[in-house]
Parts: sequence; C-alpha cells; structure tokens
Amino acid sequence: MNQTPDLQRVLADMLSECEGVGCVLMRDSGEIVVAVGSATDVDVRRLMKDFRSVLDQARLTGDILGTGTIEEVMADSEKLTLLVRVIAQGQLIFGLAIGPGANIGKARHYLRLRSSDVVRAISLDT
Repeated sequence: MNQTPDLQRVLADMLSECEGVGCVLMRDSGEIVVAVGSATDVDVRRLMKDFRSVLDQARLTGDILGTGTIEEVMADSEKLTLLVRVIAQGQLIFGLAIGPGANIGKARHYLRLRSSDVVRAISLDT
C-alpha cells in the first residue's frame, strides 16, 4: 500500500497540534500502515504493536460482558500517554502518543476529529 502525502500530512499535523511524540495507523492484523513521530526513547511503533494484544483482551471482555464495541482506549505512563482509537469498522487502529504534560482532552478530541480524515486518505491508497 502506498502512503499518500495526505495521510502523512494528517498524522504529522496531529503531532504538532497535540504535542505528540508518535502517531501510528495499523491494520487490525497488526500490520503498520504508516507511522510518524519525533525522536524519543520510547518506540511508539513497537508499543502500538504490543498494545494490540491489550486491545484484543478489552474487545473479548467487552463481548463477554456485553458492554458493546470498544472505540477508544488510553494508557497513561510516566513517559507518555497512548490514546488508541478503533476506526473503519474495526479494520484500522489509530494511535497517538503524547508526551508528559500534554493536554489529554485535546489529544482525544483531535484523534476523534482526524479519524475520518485518516479513513478518507487511506481509501485513496487502496
């Protein structure tokens, strides 16, 4: 799959708007479609791939308990906050890592807001 400049631009814009350190778009299978980010001691690409198993467990628990479809998950740590949103009817996982002290509410807002831009840009690639 080719990476359109539009998709790269959307992700790069999100990073600058949200004090982000990394932004990753991944297929539900775990294949990374595109990743952008600044230099950091945390490998956001690897973090997203590993976090997919946490998301799978949350989905399973949601199914068992009947809570509905998982839309968004957040993990907050000492070095960063990872916000993950499931988009495109569960086919894509959109992750944004922000640094300590960054505005989580703003990052969540942009993650939701930019999800449709990402889906639109990725559909131009296929």
